[in-house]
Amino acid sequence: MNIKIYRGFTNLPEIGTIITTRKNRKPKHLSINKHNEVDKYFDEKFGIKFRSQSVFCTGDIKTASEYGKVAIIEPIGEFEVCWSPTCFDLIEIEDFTWMTTEEFILENRYQIGNIQSALESGNEIMLFCEKYKVISYE
Repeated sequence: MNIKIYRGFTNLPEIGTIITTRKNRKPKHLSINKHNEVDKYFDEKFGIKFRSQSVFCTGDIKTASEYGKVAIIEPIGEFEVCWSPTCFDLIEIEDFTWMTTEEFILENRYQIGNIQSALESGNEIMLFCEKYKVISYE
C-alpha cells in the first residue's frame, strides 16, 4: 500500500505491532446518544457501525498529532473507510442541533470507499478492519 494513514496514539506501540480493532469503541468527545444515532444510521446505510467498530485516523499528520504520538498504520486484509469530503470531524454534528443525524450526514456527503481521496481531504477517516499494523513513526 503506497499511502500514509496517520493515527495518533496515547501509548505508542512498537513498529510492527499488530492491533485488533475494538468493536465496542466508546466516544471520547461525542455524546453517547449522538454516537449511537450515527452508528445506527451508518449501519442502516452502509452495513457497518463505523463509530463504534472503526479505527480513527487521517491523512493529515498535524491532525493525528493532536491525538498523541503519530504512527503510520496499515489495515491488514479487507477494510473499508467512511469519511466526508466536507466535515473535518463528526463531532461537528453537535453544533448543528437544528439538523437530524441523517440530514447532517447527507449534507456532509459521508461516503465509503476511495481511501486516496479520504486521505487527501485531511478529514477524519473511520477505518473498519479486523486488524492493523504499525508501520513506522512520524
